[in-house]
This record gives sequence, structure tokens and C-alpha cells, in this order.
Amino acid sequence: MNKKQLFLIFGVAIVLVGSVFMARSGRQSTWQGQATAETLLPNFPVNDVTGLEITGKGGTVKLVRKDDGWRVAERFDYPASYSTLKEFIVKMGEMKAAQSVKVGASQYGRLNLEEPGKGENSGTKVVFTGKDGKALQTLVFGKEHTKKTDDAAPANPMMGMMGGGGGSWPDGRYLLLPESNRVVLVSDSFSAVDPDPTRWLEKEFFKLTDIKDGRLTVADQEVWSVSRDSKTAELALAGPVPEGKEVDTGKLSSIKSAFGWASFTDVADPALKPEEMGMDTPRTYTARDFDGFVYTVRIGKETGDGKVYVQAEAAFDGPKERTPEADEKPEDKPKKDDEFAKKLQENKDKAEVTNRRLKGWTYVVSKYTVDSVTKTREELLKDKAKPPETKPEAGAPVGGEAGAPGVEVKAVEAAPAAPEATPAAAAPAP
Repeated sequence: MNKKQLFLIFGVAIVLVGSVFMARSGRQSTWQGQATAETLLPNFPVNDVTGLEITGKGGTVKLVRKDDGWRVAERFDYPASYSTLKEFIVKMGEMKAAQSVKVGASQYGRLNLEEPGKGENSGTKVVFTGKDGKALQTLVFGKEHTKKTDDAAPANPMMGMMGGGGGSWPDGRYLLLPESNRVVLVSDSFSAVDPDPTRWLEKEFFKLTDIKDGRLTVADQEVWSVSRDSKTAELALAGPVPEGKEVDTGKLSSIKSAFGWASFTDVADPALKPEEMGMDTPRTYTARDFDGFVYTVRIGKETGDGKVYVQAEAAFDGPKERTPEADEKPEDKPKKDDEFAKKLQENKDKAEVTNRRLKGWTYVVSKYTVDSVTKTREELLKDKAKPPETKPEAGAPVGGEAGAPGVEVKAVEAAPAAPEATPAAAAPAP
């Protein structure tokens, strides 16, 4: 590809990206121009909302604000995501009516605005309640409004560069206000409106990075242990390695990064018995990081759908006293002592907060999350690679018996043939 062709392709890419930006800016301006005329719920009591009930095709979820924060009733009062709830409730007070839609009740099904439970055309009903349990506002969220994309402004610029285009994406949603039977189109798809309880859970879990050492035990018997001396070093497997085997460094690397981005999908019913979750005989993974935090993860049975029961707790077991530096000046000691004391308290608080959040709960995580730390010691090893076989080159010594030194075989030249005997001369007669 020459320089001229390269500049041409680059120019086309810039034009495509620019067209997408202008098209989207135009759409946003259109929405904003239509919406500024009316705030749909100008008197929505954001600060008075103490409960939400969301009912849709997938069921019902109730979110309740209690003294210690929002809770998900259908998940045993597990903490709800405050950030998700706050964003949703605040949006109610700021929501703009992009367009009024004149339809009768007989046409609600076409926009998925029927009451929940009335078939495939039903919507998602949200009831906001106050302290006395009285409904403050009721809304029915219906079908998403989608915007089609033409070839000139593909939804994905890279698809456009490769010759693809078209498609559509949601840019609004139909909404019914039952009190007034008013239907409007709003410029937000409200994808968060979902009756699935797991969508509203506070997903903060725990994070384990930079591990210094770790081990897996079953019934108090160690299965394997790993460790390293610094953050830049690789983990080493303790114990002898059988002949013909070697450590699988890829699997040890997976242990090092395990739970670095851990998350859970659901919480288990606290009424389940330990033996039902495999917590009577769990596999226990214990790991320490370089900051002195120790995490204990108990891993139970599989749930049957590719998930596993897990319990976790944290503790801080780092240095409680500061070791002075070798060349430390006396005048620097008070400042360094204060910094150490402050950091020590922060670490203790972090462990306490983490334990307070995790204590008493059994989580459901993907099997993939725990796979790297539940392997047997044998599974952390692999067969040594066999050296490649070499064939003897032409003219190389040929071996006799196995293990015997090679004997070079040389061709023996044939001895020159003896000259034929000539007949003897006849003896003279006597």
C-alpha cells in the first residue's frame, strides 16, 4: 500500500466518524428541542420516596429504604445499589416529554403499555411510595423507541469502514401515566427498569490483588501452597516436583490474578443449610497480599447452572509497629510515625468495613471465578517437554547395540587381481 492510498483511507475514516458525530448531535438537538417545552413530572417528590415496586413480565421486585439504607426485599433484604437507585429516582424529576402520543386504551398493547400480567403486550409498572406506604407516583414503561441508522451514518464507524451500515438502537421509550391516561415518548430508554432483583443488588464485593502467598486446604489438609518474595516475582509452588513433571506457570499466573476483578451474580437464601451449599466441607483458599490483608474464601457446591456458592472474609495482619529506616534522621521520626499510624488505622477500617459487608452472606459466583484456585496440586503441573528426536547424519558413526559406541564402517577396496600364469616353456629334450 502506497502513501497516497493510506492517506485516502485515513481521510475516509475521518469523514465517516465526523458524519456519525454530526448525525448524533443532530438527533440530540432534536430531542432537546422537543423536550425543553415540558418537564413531565415537575413536582416529583424525590426526597420523599421510601419504596419502589417494579412489576413486569419477569415478576416483581420491591426496593425499600430502611434506617441503614436501601434493601432488596426479594433478596432477603440484601443492600440495594444506592447509585443505581439515586440515578433512577432523580431522573423522574428531570424527565422531559419529547412527544405526546395520542392513542386510546385499545391501542396500549401496540406500545407495550398494558398492565403487567395481560400478556406479551404488557409493560413494566413502577410504583413509587412514601413513608406511609401511599403511592406517590405510578408509571408504566412500555416499548423502546428505536432510531434507524442509514449507510451514511452507521451505528459503528468501524462497521461502516468495512462496508457495513444500517441497524438501529434505542433512543427513547413510551410511557403511560395511568392517573391521566396520558402517553408520552421520553428521550431515555430507561434500561435499568427491570423487575429482576439481581439487577438492583449492590455489587461491591472484595478485591484481591498483589498476593504474596496463598494456599488451598480441604478438611484442614493442605492441597498446595504458593508464594513469592516481591510483586515483580512469579509465584513458586512449594514442595518437590515429580520426575518428568514441571510447574505449569500459566496456571500459577492465574492464581496470582484470581479475585482481582471478582464479582457475584446473586446471593443465596440465608435459610439454606451448610450441607445444602457444601459449606460443611468447603475448599478453603487463603491468600495474603503485600499490604498485610488476609482473605479467606470458602468454596462450596455448584448450584447446577454453572455457578458456585462462596463465602468470604477479610482480616488485616500487617505490621503493627513501624521499623525505623537505617538512615532515618531523628527529626523525621515523628512525621513517619504519624503516617504509619494513619495508614495502619485505614487498613484496620478497610478490613472491618469489608467484613461487615460480607458477614452472614453466601454468594453465588460463576464457576470461572474460582476455577484457578480449586485445582489439585497435580493439575498445577504438566509433563516436561520431550527433547526432539535427531536422526544420524549421513556418514555418522552407526551404533551397534544400545549404549555401545559407534563403529565406523569403511569400504574395503578389492586387492588387485593376480596376473594370469603364462605357460611354461617346454623343457629341451635330454
